[in-house]
Amino acid sequence: MVEFNKILTKNNCPQCGCENALNAGQLNHRGKLRWYETVNCTNCGLRSEADGGGIPPVDIRQKIIDYDGLWRVNVLQVISKKEILKVIRKALSIDMKEASRLAKDLPGNLYVGTKEEAIWIADLLIKVGESPNVGRVE
Repeated sequence: MVEFNKILTKNNCPQCGCENALNAGQLNHRGKLRWYETVNCTNCGLRSEADGGGIPPVDIRQKIIDYDGLWRVNVLQVISKKEILKVIRKALSIDMKEASRLAKDLPGNLYVGTKEEAIWIADLLIKVGESPNVGRVE
């Protein structure tokens, strides 16, 4: 299991545009996906923090993708499609229809997202006996 593989972005202040004032990231901590965003601007004084669990809000997630690219989870040899569906339904809080849509290419691609999301889902799949691969989307 991979833990504390933090992704950290550096972005401009949303108020004044000062460089490297906004940080956003994700980490897989003890099987839980966590995200955060902090602003600490030395130019205009803006300070804020936000964090949570699961998939981050769209704007924060996009900052992470812009920084580190898209990553995929592949399952090339499926042991139990039923277990895979259970894992992704629970992890992503999605219904069976959406889980089935994600799993339609199995064996093969299952999920595309941030690096930490891919590692997190792969870790969850390993716990149910699958052997996923994680790789950058080129």
